Amino acid sequence: MELIRMSAAGNAFYFHLAEIMAENAPALAQAICAGWSDTDQRAAASDGLIFALSDPPTQRMFNPDGSEGMCANGLRCLAHLLERRGHFASGDCIETSDGPKRLRVAADDVEVEMGEARPLPEMPDSLVEPLRIRIAGETLSGYGVFVGNPHYVIFADELLQARVAELGPLLAAHPLFPAGVNVEFAVKRADQIGVRVWERGVGETLSCGTGAVAVAAAAGIAPGETRKLLYPGGELNVRMSNNGSLHLAGAIRCEGCFEYTPDNGHRDAENRAGGPM
Repeated sequence: MELIRMSAAGNAFYFHLAEIMAENAPALAQAICAGWSDTDQRAAASDGLIFALSDPPTQRMFNPDGSEGMCANGLRCLAHLLERRGHFASGDCIETSDGPKRLRVAADDVEVEMGEARPLPEMPDSLVEPLRIRIAGETLSGYGVFVGNPHYVIFADELLQARVAELGPLLAAHPLFPAGVNVEFAVKRADQIGVRVWERGVGETLSCGTGAVAVAAAAGIAPGETRKLLYPGGELNVRMSNNGSLHLAGAIRCEGCFEYTPDNGHRDAENRAGGPM
């Protein structure tokens, strides 16, 4: 099984180009995202396994726990990959679990149009009225935003943000969010917003594309404005067009090609890093 590893602001994924979906996709995601090795090479863990279907161009993304979701950073990587393979043209759309998304590819910088931010399902005021949650002996306040994935955005200071590994899993599984939620801890600064994220089905990741869009929306981004978001893995930019649509942009990179071969319950790989995409 040929896999291509790509990343965006530290958010790393394995991609498999296929005509049809693998029936055992959730199990494959659990195995592949954990990373694997043989005696000579090691394929690092990742934040997701993405099946790239070429006709029509479609993203199917599976988290390390086998659950399926939407991934904006993965989508930007996918557009670059499909364009290089001749299956996509800049300005066209890729199908996702949240509908078709239009992408523009310029060298190694890719922008995706995500549409408008929405409140969480069944919480129509969550984008404008803070949701207060009592947890770990304290009350936290944040905004519920849906951009293909559900997000709970907390505007915090550095001390609260540093507790992402403690508070993130508690909030992600809180009863208020029966389908789970991604949790963003955002610190506003003069020229940027610093963010750390705990993703449902993954854990803490170095960045999150839909999360960046959610943070910008919760921060009150206005038409014609661009917000810079700095994650531990790098920088992402969100702009709002005059019609209220949100666009996510940033650099992507290819980290190598791998061959995944299950063998009697063990995992091995041949790393062909640097080979053609």
